[in-house]
Amino acid sequence: MTNNEIIFETVRNTFTPAQLAELVQATYTAEQIAARRAAVTITVDEGSDESAENIFSAMLAADTFHTFAEWKRMGYSVKKGAKSAITCQLWKYTDKPGKAAKEAAEAEQAGRTMDIPGQPKGPFDSDQQVEVKTTLSRGPMFSEVR
Repeated sequence: MTNNEIIFETVRNTFTPAQLAELVQATYTAEQIAARRAAVTITVDEGSDESAENIFSAMLAADTFHTFAEWKRMGYSVKKGAKSAITCQLWKYTDKPGKAAKEAAEAEQAGRTMDIPGQPKGPFDSDQQVEVKTTLSRGPMFSEVR
């Protein structure tokens, strides 16, 4: 689930359809709403109590909610002491390696590889040894016979 999907679901669960419609009417012009509606196709499952218009209103309303960092990036300022309208847990992008990647890097630096389950220890038995044969010991190849 992406951050936008998390925000969308939180907005739908926090506000009533009437509140969402009011927020959309206060935020967007009629032309903007019509243009966005023409560009979006919404399908509603059979037997669902949701309507396509309610989902569309929630989608438009969710576009008006941003994090503090996003408001700042867009050039807006947030008044000191202002409270958030919704609260939800979002994913934070990180380029730091995960725990498994750190362990693999440490093992590689130590000069050993990660243990493979079921890997035999020590030298192979004689029946597991690989024997290399040349074409001369096998006889002539098909391409060599004329």
